[in-house]
Amino acid sequence: MNRPAKFISKLYEILETNEYRKYIRWLPSGNGFTILKIEEFSQKVMVENFNTKCFQSFLRQLSMYGFRMKKNERNKKQYEHQYFVRGKFQG
Repeated sequence: MNRPAKFISKLYEILETNEYRKYIRWLPSGNGFTILKIEEFSQKVMVENFNTKCFQSFLRQLSMYGFRMKKNERNKKQYEHQYFVRGKFQG
C-alpha cells in the first residue's frame, strides 16, 4: 500500500491536534476542514509546519491532491476530499 504524501500526513496531524484549533479544524461532518483565520493560519500554522507563510502555496497543494472548496467567505474557507475523513487516516 502506498504511504500518503508528507503534505497530507502533516495536514491530518494538524487537524487531529487541539494546538491549532482556533485556526483550522475538522468540519462537524468530518469529511473536510475549515480554515477560520487565514492570516493567522499562514503566520502560525504554515510557518511552524510547512516552512512557509504563502497561503497560495498551501492552496496549490490542496488542489494538487484533489481537495475541493466547499465554502469561501472573506476570512474563512472550507475544503473537502472524499478520502480525507476524520478517523479514517492510514498513514
